Amino acid sequence: MRFSIYILCLMMTLSLLQSCSYGTNYTYSEKQSEIVSNYKMKGYFEYNSRLNDVMVSELNNYDSQMMPEDTRNAILEAAEKLEKERPTAGCYVIEWDPQVSKNAKDNAITVEWNSEAGVIIRMFTNSVQVAKRLPTQSY
Repeated sequence: MRFSIYILCLMMTLSLLQSCSYGTNYTYSEKQSEIVSNYKMKGYFEYNSRLNDVMVSELNNYDSQMMPEDTRNAILEAAEKLEKERPTAGCYVIEWDPQVSKNAKDNAITVEWNSEAGVIIRMFTNSVQVAKRLPTQSY
């Protein structure tokens, strides 16, 4: 009896840990302007917008090849942290691996706080195919 309770507790803990962690890596960096400049110097396409309900809807409409669910979850988790913390500098950098193009390497998404506009998302890609699938306007 005691062993089965132990197994049940272990399974619940593992389930909870699995639901709280995402497969997409992201980190916080205080060098936001340096990161953005680096992608621009490398010639990456950039899309940026406020991360509002309309933009979240856009992200949710992407298929998993363009925006894996783990990446979407990481964006939303980082945005939530930014809304609470409201840092004056820095951004979260999220690895982004769109599968719609074999040429899409080292893509990234940054999520940052702007005191006037709120949470801002920037998507950097070196793939023309991926860039064509990004929204045509900012929200």
